[in-house]
This record gives sequence, structure tokens and C-alpha cells, in this order.
Amino acid sequence: MAVIAVLALAALSLASARPLVNGSIPDLVKFADANWNCQDVLCKLPRVHAGTYQPNYACAEFVSRTAAAGGYIPLDPLAAQANYGAFHAGGKVYNLLCCGSKDANPSCHGEPGLADYLVSVGWKATSSVKAGTACFVEGSDGYFSHAQVGVADGLIDAHNSARYHVAIYETVDLLLDPPN
Repeated sequence: MAVIAVLALAALSLASARPLVNGSIPDLVKFADANWNCQDVLCKLPRVHAGTYQPNYACAEFVSRTAAAGGYIPLDPLAAQANYGAFHAGGKVYNLLCCGSKDANPSCHGEPGLADYLVSVGWKATSSVKAGTACFVEGSDGYFSHAQVGVADGLIDAHNSARYHVAIYETVDLLLDPPN
């Protein structure tokens, strides 16, 4: 009886997880374009103007939620922030609120972050921005401390500061394309 209960529980948790199969770049771009100027995850606070800082919804979180909306991270794009801060996958814990282990931001402490997770699930380095590209650039905290998402050839959307369909404006550290 206990074995049946465990199997039923496992099936239930698998059914509620978002699948990682067949990611959708159009869904990723749609989310980015709809949320680039939000101050909070649910976009309940007034939207901000281009160039405005978004302290409650930072860059790596925005790119992580955008990838989740596209089906590339098995989380609900509107899930609680804690789900992104301690995301478990492949026996590791990733802080998807941080750019990655190379992030110079002192609050990230070199822990595995968004870039580390994306590489672990098959995202590949590339040399140009296109729709779906995760862009890691030199931000105000230094090397690898800012994330942006490609929404078209050569164009990104970003948080901190809010940007919509602009060219990358900082030194590029790493560009990653989703798996085919």
C-alpha cells in the first residue's frame, strides 16, 4: 500500500511539472515583450519607462522567467521568487536570480546560476544575438553581472534598466542559444 502511495505521489508531482521538451522561442519572446517594463513579477505595479531601474525584478530573474515562459526551464514563469532562487535540477541547486558562477555581483557569491543551468541542459555558446539568445554582459557590478534576452536578430529586452528591442549596450561576456 505504501509503495502505491509513493508512486501516486511521484506521478502527481511529475504531472504538475512543466515539461522541458519542445521549447518555444515565440513564447519566450512574447513573455519578454510583455514584461520588459514590469516592476514586479505579476506586473501589478505601474509599468516603468525605458531606462528605469527595477529593483524588485532584476535582470537574471527576468531572463529566467522568460526562458520558463518559453518552456526552457520547468517552472511556472509567475512562480514565487523562492522557486527561482533555489532551483533543483540534475542533483544541483541553481540560483536563477543570479547570472551564474562567474557573476561578479557580490550577492551571488559565485554560486551556480542561470548560465550554468542553461549550459547543463544543452544551450550552446553563439556569437550573435537572435530571438531566444540568453545574453550575459558586463554590468554595473562587473564581469558577467547582467543578463538580457534576445528578441530578434541583434535586439534584446532587459531589466535593470528596462529596455525594449535595443542593441546590446554593454560588453558581451557570453551568448547562449537554446537547444534546437
